[in-house]
Amino acid sequence: MAEYGLTLVGAAVWSTALALLRPQPFDLAWAHALLMLAPLVLVPLGLRTIAAHAALGEPEWLWRIVVIVQLPAALVLGAGFLLPQGFLAATLSGPYLMTTGLLAVLGLVRLWHHRRDLLRELCVDAGLVYIAIGGL
Repeated sequence: MAEYGLTLVGAAVWSTALALLRPQPFDLAWAHALLMLAPLVLVPLGLRTIAAHAALGEPEWLWRIVVIVQLPAALVLGAGFLLPQGFLAATLSGPYLMTTGLLAVLGLVRLWHHRRDLLRELCVDAGLVYIAIGGL
């Protein structure tokens, strides 16, 4: 259970924000809430799964950095979603954009190591690279 601690924290934050905001069914806040589900819950869950199966030769220190900074960056991103559109909200999305950029670098490193490997590994690597597009 402790191995999914960051995912549980993210889920608790997401659920609490949803309970406090209580958006109406057709409110734009629902779109924001669904967008924040990924950085707060789904990405930490996927990172935990992928990092547990990291291959030899992959930069373990980079995995540690990404796993450590991902949740705080997602929380800052969530704060940016609570603000009106503007410079401050865009600035608060910067840490998560950098985190997804690090994930893309990890995906490229994994892609290099798995270039002749199974298709499922190549799909994971492509997903790590693609997450930077979602962060942008």
